[in-house]
Amino acid sequence: MGRALHSVFELFVLAALAALSQHAAARGVEAGSGLQAELTELTQQYDHAQFDGRDLDRKAVALEAVFRRAVSLADQYPNRAEPLCWLGWTRMAQSRVGQDFSVIAQNHEALRYFEAALAIDPTVYSGTPQAALGELYVFGSAFPFPILFGGKEKGRQYFQQGVQLNPSGLETNLPYANFLLNEKDFGGALQHAVAAAMSPTLVNRPNADQAFRKEAEKLLVWAFTPNR
Repeated sequence: MGRALHSVFELFVLAALAALSQHAAARGVEAGSGLQAELTELTQQYDHAQFDGRDLDRKAVALEAVFRRAVSLADQYPNRAEPLCWLGWTRMAQSRVGQDFSVIAQNHEALRYFEAALAIDPTVYSGTPQAALGELYVFGSAFPFPILFGGKEKGRQYFQQGVQLNPSGLETNLPYANFLLNEKDFGGALQHAVAAAMSPTLVNRPNADQAFRKEAEKLLVWAFTPNR
């Protein structure tokens, strides 16, 4: 009798554990779908702020709102890499609006966000964070204190990592093409500018897609006719 009760109790415990596991999985799926909806809205808000052709003061205000929203998401989902990436991209965008020495601090902050994101998920956004890190390290190498950012060659490594993760990506090939053009590697710049121009459309990001493709077209001309 005692053994039978013990067996029944074991079955009850196992059933309870299975139910808890299913509940946790369901909550995980629900949380993931909630994050994706938030990220979609955040992306649209960022693109509106970054690419809608407003004056610098209004753009700065709009980007700060994006940044605050990304901070909230990062706090809400501390184990996810995506909000950290958006913090990085927003800080980079803000640095291009700024007119003072805060530019250096904002880019260094962006670098830390991207590195934290990749520590969580090295494949998040398919190489685009690596491309951003490439830009940041190259930017840092232009200052008198490149140790802040690591220098141009580390930037090149990040560009290459981004392209390896997404060989046909617009946001991975475009910044690498620009880097190679500045390095006077016109053949490499042309190759990656072509890849950027031929890349798949950015889904649900028409303003960003249009802006990046215009840049790719410029790079194609400059790389193809470097002596003009």
